[in-house]
Amino acid sequence: MTAVVKLFVLAAVATTLNETSQFTSIAIAAQFSGALVLKTLVIIVLSPWFWALLTSRAEFMFSAFQSSSKKLLFIAGIFLLASSQIFAASPRTNYLLFCSGCHRPSGEGKHPNVPTLVAELGRMMSVPEMRQYLVRVPGASSVPISDADLTEVINWLLIEFNSDTLPRHFEKLSVDEVSEARKNILADPLKYRELHWKSYDD
Repeated sequence: MTAVVKLFVLAAVATTLNETSQFTSIAIAAQFSGALVLKTLVIIVLSPWFWALLTSRAEFMFSAFQSSSKKLLFIAGIFLLASSQIFAASPRTNYLLFCSGCHRPSGEGKHPNVPTLVAELGRMMSVPEMRQYLVRVPGASSVPISDADLTEVINWLLIEFNSDTLPRHFEKLSVDEVSEARKNILADPLKYRELHWKSYDD
């Protein structure tokens, strides 16, 4: 199709040179040449071959653009996935960011206002109701991290601060368990604790 367009252009040039040779005035020859070229361009534009060529080129460019876009999206997806893995906070980091302000980095808390997370939580895990207690207390359930991250934090502090007091056959909290418990924030954590465990003073 490109050859056809070239033939049209060559024909226009040849016709122009042939017909302008009879003129002695350069200005008149220029005008006549311009008219012939314009006429030839109109013929080319109206030609179905021209539009077929233009359409095929447009489709090729669009296809190339789509292909490039897909490649860019794929590369961006890989980059985001990699960066999310690289920059994902560890359970310890999330604990330090969202819990240590009250419970301190070592988990000892500040009696009587802030309960300790050391040793006692391990004993609590022998009572089924207290497993969800760790998730349902407002300080845990409202922390701005995902259910999966919260699960990791709770399991981390149970192992880190309570490994000696955990039940023998202790099973880590699951994401589903945390997700379900997190929907029911305790309106009165102290009352729930006293009902299913014991008060802070005992």
